[in-house]
Amino acid sequence: MTAEKSAGSLGFTFDHGDRQPLACFITPRIQEMYNRFKANGVNIVSDIPENRPCGPNFRFCDPDGNLFEIWQP
Repeated sequence: MTAEKSAGSLGFTFDHGDRQPLACFITPRIQEMYNRFKANGVNIVSDIPENRPCGPNFRFCDPDGNLFEIWQP
């Protein structure tokens, strides 16, 4: 895994190229958060997957391009 800073954003990327979030936030109401983020123009980069064994999640970027995740256990 490598850490890099480019174009004002921080990130972690595995050697095979998968970019990882800087932090994961936990919520009991993920669909509400997703809808609120979408309504307010947040750059959501993944949809909420169905039937994920660990619970639903989605990823988004802040205005600087930093990748974050929200998860509902």
